[in-house]
Amino acid sequence: ASENIEESSRSATVTVTQKESGKELTLNITQDAASVSYNYYFYWNGADARESIHHAALGDTLSKTFISYKKKVINGSETSVTFDVGVSLSGTPSWSSVTVSGKTVSSKASENIEESSRSATVTVTQSESGKKLTLDITQNAATITYEYVFNLG
Repeated sequence: ASENIEESSRSATVTVTQKESGKELTLNITQDAASVSYNYYFYWNGADARESIHHAALGDTLSKTFISYKKKVINGSETSVTFDVGVSLSGTPSWSSVTVSGKTVSSKASENIEESSRSATVTVTQSESGKKLTLDITQNAATITYEYVFNLG
């Protein structure tokens, strides 16, 4: 029999009839469904599993794109059939609005008014596979100047 590449079993019935006697033999034939699984692909566009964004102290919006899909595997052979796979975010900081739209993670940082820089690590998780990407987000410290006033009395 040829390979079954469908996700359901298939069956047929063959009947053989002896010409002289008219006696019949019936043969039921079944073939199991294909073994179907998926290979998952998840990485930053142009990088591997870790990427970074560096914000100016005044705040800005920056983004990074990623690749997320799965390929169907039938009877152990990967096919060209692909499906998009969604993601979720965790570890987003309070000082930056981190969102996902399509295949892009955006970070919109508010102005940093502190004298120290700040940083956060956001995890992007592929929904079905649980694979993870890391996005390191940093922001420069504010430039603070002081005005000194002397009164000579």
